[in-house]
Amino acid sequence: MNNADTNKVLILYFTGTGNSKRIADIVKDVFTEIGREVTLASMTVFSPEDVSEYPLIGIVYPVYAFDAPRYVQRFIRMLPPAAQGTKTFLITAAAGQEGWALVNPRKLLEKKGYEVCNTAVVMMPENWVTFVDPPVGSVLEKILTAGEKRVKEIVRDFICGNNYKKSLALHGIKKVVFGFVRFAFHNIGIKRLWMYFRVNNKCTSCGICAQQCPVNAIKMVDEKPQWSRLCEQCMRCMNLCPEQAVEQLEFLGHASKRGRYCEPHFVP
Repeated sequence: MNNADTNKVLILYFTGTGNSKRIADIVKDVFTEIGREVTLASMTVFSPEDVSEYPLIGIVYPVYAFDAPRYVQRFIRMLPPAAQGTKTFLITAAAGQEGWALVNPRKLLEKKGYEVCNTAVVMMPENWVTFVDPPVGSVLEKILTAGEKRVKEIVRDFICGNNYKKSLALHGIKKVVFGFVRFAFHNIGIKRLWMYFRVNNKCTSCGICAQQCPVNAIKMVDEKPQWSRLCEQCMRCMNLCPEQAVEQLEFLGHASKRGRYCEPHFVP
């Protein structure tokens, strides 16, 4: 069956600063152009049980330390067993090597009986301003333009029935190093890095960081934000703060001196 024959499409996304949301929006637009009925929803508000009514499901998310975010993998584990013939596709937003970010969600879906037709990577701007300066100007524009073009190519190819799965292409020392980083972040770092968020004296107690956290990991206590173990390290709080008052591991990364990044279309 051609993928264009599937009328109802569900696009689920998880995003921190808007890269995955932008990809999901473009995916929706391409399917809508050919007359498909598309539902677009964030994983943070969509009930996993409700996927059963959709014969085609797209899942869009970022790469965190060479793997899919903890939240995304947990969400997939909560999905009900697939209805017969249910198709899925995965698109991950990466600023570099994606590592296992497509491999592990694909395995989780296949264990539940979902047919994973396509897995693809789209290069998007970096948002990890704790240690990395985000791109700006013409460099940023080039990345965004190429990313949008790539998404359209992926979806149109998929609709035409050209199914493919990107395989893990890591070998030798690179696989060892990336594997160590992945293990350290997803098994140790994610459980502790929330403790290292702080606000400096520029904080105005506006509460935007707490209001906009996609997983409700931030609470205002005595008019200052406090982070919890629910934190996914999505970096929305750091990048969205209007005063650039949120810091993390400042003594190592000097994030206060770095720029900030949110995808230009992103309205959380």
